Amino acid sequence: MCLCCFTPFLSAQSRSLHKPKLAVIITVDGLQDEHIATLWNSFGSGGLKRIIGEGTYIPKTTCNYLPAGKITDYATIFTGTVPYFHGITGEKYYNLIEDAAISIIYDTRYQGIATAQTVAPKRLLSTTIADELWLSQSGQSKIYAFAINPEAALMTGGHLADAAVWLDDTNGNLCTSNFYEKGLPAWVEKMNINYTVSDYIHQRWTPTLPMDKYIFAPCTKKNLDNKWIFYDSNDYKTFRQQISAFKQSPAINSLMEKLAVKALREEKMGNDDFTDMLCVQFTINSSFQNTDETMCLEQEDMYIKLDKEIRYLLDAIDISIGMENTVIVLTTAQEERQKLQINSITNKKLPSGQFNTKRSIALLNAYLMAIYGQGQWINDYYNRNIYLNHALIESNKINKQEIESYAAQFLTEFEGIQTAFTSNQIQNATGNEIVMKIRNGYHKNVSGDIVFTLLPGWSEIDLNQQIIEYQSQTKTNIPVAFYGFGIKAQEIREIINMEDIAPTISDLLRIDYPNGCTGKPILPVTNERVF
Repeated sequence: MCLCCFTPFLSAQSRSLHKPKLAVIITVDGLQDEHIATLWNSFGSGGLKRIIGEGTYIPKTTCNYLPAGKITDYATIFTGTVPYFHGITGEKYYNLIEDAAISIIYDTRYQGIATAQTVAPKRLLSTTIADELWLSQSGQSKIYAFAINPEAALMTGGHLADAAVWLDDTNGNLCTSNFYEKGLPAWVEKMNINYTVSDYIHQRWTPTLPMDKYIFAPCTKKNLDNKWIFYDSNDYKTFRQQISAFKQSPAINSLMEKLAVKALREEKMGNDDFTDMLCVQFTINSSFQNTDETMCLEQEDMYIKLDKEIRYLLDAIDISIGMENTVIVLTTAQEERQKLQINSITNKKLPSGQFNTKRSIALLNAYLMAIYGQGQWINDYYNRNIYLNHALIESNKINKQEIESYAAQFLTEFEGIQTAFTSNQIQNATGNEIVMKIRNGYHKNVSGDIVFTLLPGWSEIDLNQQIIEYQSQTKTNIPVAFYGFGIKAQEIREIINMEDIAPTISDLLRIDYPNGCTGKPILPVTNERVF
């Protein structure tokens, strides 16, 4: 048989062993499959449509832990495991030394660069896909993460990134932590010095299209010049308010896109034999809409503008590396708002209610005092986690499991509470679906002594009757798309867990799974590539 008969097989085999030169992980806070479907015809051909329509799209991945939130989602996506193993249970946790709920990334051992924030990803207890990429190539991979907020920057950058950069809420600088030894890249520092960031902050947000071309109605009124302006930095009294509003405007996405493209060029990413990783966070969350169920023109416009930013990024990748050498992943981390509670204001027929946590905790402490005597038996509360006063329990020689049991039993008597579990019940959970989800979202180092859930339709409120948007139900609406590097155009409707994203990326990059990974690779993505 002639040698040429083997050529097609050898060619396909050699391509299958080929590694991508670049991985780009795009996260869009608030991204929803329902929004994408509704606005599909508003998008151009080179942005979101390109990734979703030409790649493998999974409209709804499941999240099997409670409670959840953005920073937890980021940690899960990048480690391939649940909080029980990676340790990031929420934005805050009760710190015994501080005697308060503090940020889970707060760490005084590390100083900020161009920021006063002292943060680090030390409580992220598993390696990430970025870490494993760096380790697999003896530190030769370039890894850069750019995010709107520090939580996303640290979770996506992981422990070994060259840089994890975010926008400071106080001074408006692009900044980082000296946890990352290389500090702030010189070209990023230059953007602070030459007021590049300031130019973005002072961009007015006006409609992309004529007003009659939008699907949804606006929430904003015209200004005095009879023009539609959705964001103007001059409308805010303090710089901090200005930054907060800017982070919910399309200009923040323009800034993130500029950082990503400059990193490609300045750091020559994807230009050698070692795979590099670029992580960038965008958002479509604006300050205008009150629920995730209903959209307004302003959010619709954010989608349209974001679509263009993603197109610019993909165009830059086409020019510098080529999509055949690049793996693109598009996904989201989001906090579901209490839709039903807000809607029930206008529709009293819907089953719902409001749970006042502060008052309930005060009643619980009074109940424990009736049993065990005077004292502050509860140290703190955060995100459906109740932290008991361990020092007081020990000094009174009280059985910890007993007091936890009394507290959990008392909580279940409150209207609006569905379940309450002790730390012992959670750590030894088997079988029960709800308690297993709570167990997955629990970590012994940072979680409370009692964790409770609310009934469907109930929201948590503070003393001022304001809704606290902690998540109470498992999310099942996390879209994810894989594109480039020969990945097949298809849609997957079967059940996929959020933990499966990291091992899928790992297989595409031919690296080890993160060391806490419990997910499984999505085989239609990794095995059905088109060469």
